[in-house]
Amino acid sequence: RAGCVFISFGLESADPKVLEGVDKKCPLEAYRQVASWAKEVGIRIKFFILIGLSYQTPESIDKTIEFLWETKPEEIDAQLFVPYPGSEFAREPEKWGITILEKDFTKYRQRPDRKSAQAIMSTIETKWMTRHEMQEAREKILQEFAKIEKENASRAVPREGIVSILESVAFY
Repeated sequence: RAGCVFISFGLESADPKVLEGVDKKCPLEAYRQVASWAKEVGIRIKFFILIGLSYQTPESIDKTIEFLWETKPEEIDAQLFVPYPGSEFAREPEKWGITILEKDFTKYRQRPDRKSAQAIMSTIETKWMTRHEMQEAREKILQEFAKIEKENASRAVPREGIVSILESVAFY
């Protein structure tokens, strides 16, 4: 009745070790549960994913992809992690296992410019992933998500169905 049709979450990663390593307090199970509840009432879900976090490995990326298949969000935004000037990550990169490769702030991009198809390259490497592995991980996530989108489209609920579902749920 409130008209909520879309919720976005800063998932970052579906690897608990990565989430703990960057001091993310929200447990993975909470994302899983909220995604389930949202789907039950027809609310669309978007997850923001960061690639290049401390403790993130290619195996972490696979866990994130598995989580996307499990929860089947309608949208994702997969971005390369950037330690922006002034952040704790930029002030103390060694503490986070980060090597800053680029000092030119004009190259600090998390994803390609919407007006350009030009690829971007990570401005960092970590103890766990090279900048090239980060780029490959982003592409892998996007390719897998394209398959999820295709599957979601085949099971889409017409708008009228969403309204009837929402009207049948009692919100307290």
